Amino acid sequence: MKSLFKPVLIALAVGISLSFAAPSFAQSTQNMSYLTKEERADFNKRLQRAGASADRSRVTAEMNRIIQQRRLEERKAERAKKKLFRDKY
Repeated sequence: MKSLFKPVLIALAVGISLSFAAPSFAQSTQNMSYLTKEERADFNKRLQRAGASADRSRVTAEMNRIIQQRRLEERKAERAKKKLFRDKY
C-alpha cells in the first residue's frame, strides 16, 4: 500500500498558494474597472510587446498610478458628498 502523505502534502501546498494568490488576482481585476476599455486594450498590448521585465514593470507602474489617481479622486468626491449632506442636515 502506497503512502498518501506526499500527494496530500503537495495538494495542501498548492491549495495554500492558490488561496494567497486569489485575492491579489481578484484585486487586480477589480482595479481594472477604473480604466476605460481603450486604456485596458492599450496597456494589454504594451504588456504583450514588452520583452524585458523592466519594461513590463514600467507599464504596470503607469497603469497602477492611473488607477490610484482615479480611486483617490473617487474618494474625494465621496467625502465632499458626505460633507455636503452632513452640512445640509
